[in-house]
Amino acid sequence: MMSDQEFERSLQKLKKVYDQKSNQSSPEELMNYIKSKEKRKLPFLKRVRGLGIAASLVVAIGIGSILLLSQMPENSASDELVSEDQRGSELITFEEGAVPPSINRDSQIVDTLLIEGQEEEIHLKLWADEQLRFSTYIDERFNVEGVSDEKGYKASVYANYTGDQIEPPFFTVYKPSINYQEPLGDYIKRLRDDYESQGFIESTEEFSSTWSSDADLFFLNEEKSMGKAVHLFEINDNIYEITETTFGEYSEGLGARLQLIEQHFQWHE
Repeated sequence: MMSDQEFERSLQKLKKVYDQKSNQSSPEELMNYIKSKEKRKLPFLKRVRGLGIAASLVVAIGIGSILLLSQMPENSASDELVSEDQRGSELITFEEGAVPPSINRDSQIVDTLLIEGQEEEIHLKLWADEQLRFSTYIDERFNVEGVSDEKGYKASVYANYTGDQIEPPFFTVYKPSINYQEPLGDYIKRLRDDYESQGFIESTEEFSSTWSSDADLFFLNEEKSMGKAVHLFEINDNIYEITETTFGEYSEGLGARLQLIEQHFQWHE
């Protein structure tokens, strides 16, 4: 296991890499890139204005995860993080091609994936959730599931490269039920307590998020070789939580795909 000093050095290196990534692209450049990639039939009602740069945080998380992975026993990186009791919850599997009628976007698009400086063509499918009122595009091979219980509703994306779903999900959107909505400050405090109880350490280094979020938190778990960037939104007096997760050997590939998810993400009213 890493000493406190070694772990702190890993955090510092992660922050340095993220800062370097953040300075490479301006919002204007990224907006022009997106406009050239995606043809929209109708203008959206509300769009997340942060484009692409925040996802590079997750690539940086991957670097930190690789450093941590060398200190861990084999197979521990992909252990699923369980953040709440799922007993009695309803599992929802999204049907292929099922698009809410109120969300008008192309069902499939082709984009460019950038990994290690190399570009490759990637086929993306539309992921639209009418209950959470958002849409975006994900790798056509990946799986989407929703879990609903008395605490709230969560929709998650799981990587799937060879037919075997990889745990845990690497991107989630969550809305607490009305009985679990609370002021943002109280929600953040409870979130920090929850992550601390699960063995995560919050980064004390400030990082800039390109999501148009109201609050952003960043956590690392040494034992799981896992990083989590949490983005909180207040929309129509409700809190929504977006979580980006990278872990172990999958960090770089997931980071690149998270960037595409963010670039194409839209809230709908």
